[in-house]
Amino acid sequence: MAVDEKVFALMHEHLPPYFCRADVDKVTNGIVSSKTLANLASSNAGPTAHYMGRKCVYIKDEFLEWFYKYYSNIAGPETQLDALTRANRTETVYGYKSE
Repeated sequence: MAVDEKVFALMHEHLPPYFCRADVDKVTNGIVSSKTLANLASSNAGPTAHYMGRKCVYIKDEFLEWFYKYYSNIAGPETQLDALTRANRTETVYGYKSE
């Protein structure tokens, strides 16, 4: 799934210059979850985080750079090969075929 250029342009226009992780759900209108960012931060896969005391703060330009790269790398609809691989994995792990 590629980033929709219109949505990206609107985000660039309307995001505040900086925002807390706790507010990311609100400022992105639910596109990105604060829980997702916390999970990604634990594996150093999220946007650059800055801390003000215990508050995690993101800077708009750094966040959008990460957002564009992250959502450009997410796979699109499942292919037949993906479905076959998933079915084989289910059979191997659980001992039964999924349909």
